[in-house]
Amino acid sequence: MSALRGDETALYREHADRLQRVVRTRVRGGDQALVEDACSFAWMQLLRYGPDRETVFPWLVQVATREAWRLVAEDRATGITGTSRADTGHPGVAADIEEQVAFRDLLNSVASLPQRRRQCLALLIAGHSYTEIARATGFSLTAVNKQLVKARSTLRQHGHDLA
Repeated sequence: MSALRGDETALYREHADRLQRVVRTRVRGGDQALVEDACSFAWMQLLRYGPDRETVFPWLVQVATREAWRLVAEDRATGITGTSRADTGHPGVAADIEEQVAFRDLLNSVASLPQRRRQCLALLIAGHSYTEIARATGFSLTAVNKQLVKARSTLRQHGHDLA
C-alpha cells in the first residue's frame, strides 16, 4: 500500500503551525530554525510512512519532538547552533537544509493546486498508473491526463520540475 493518500496538503495546512508551536514548547534550548527543521523532518516522514490519519497529529508531534531533541543534542556535542548548521562544513548539513527548504517550497506549491490536481499528482507520485488513478478517483483517463498536465505546468512555473 502507498504511503501517500492525497490528503497530505490538507493535513499540512491544518497542522503545520500548531505542530511548530507544540514542538517549540516541548523542546527547550532549540531555536526557531531547529524547530522548523524538526517539523520538516516529521512532514517528510509522514510522506514516507503514511501513518494512521486518526492519530496523525500526535504522531507528527512525537516524530518532530524526537528529531528536535536529536538536533539539540547534536548542537551541544558539536557546538553548532541551528542558525549556523549550513556553514559548518560538515558533510550533508548544507544539503539537508537546502533539501528541506526545497521540500517546504514544493509542498507549498503543491498546496496551491486545486484539489483534483493534487489528488491525481499524489497518486502518480505514489506510483499509480493513469488507469489506476482514473479508477481510484472516478475520473476519465482524459481528465486524469489534463489534471496532471496542468499540475506539472503549474509546478514548473513555480520552479519545480517533476520528471
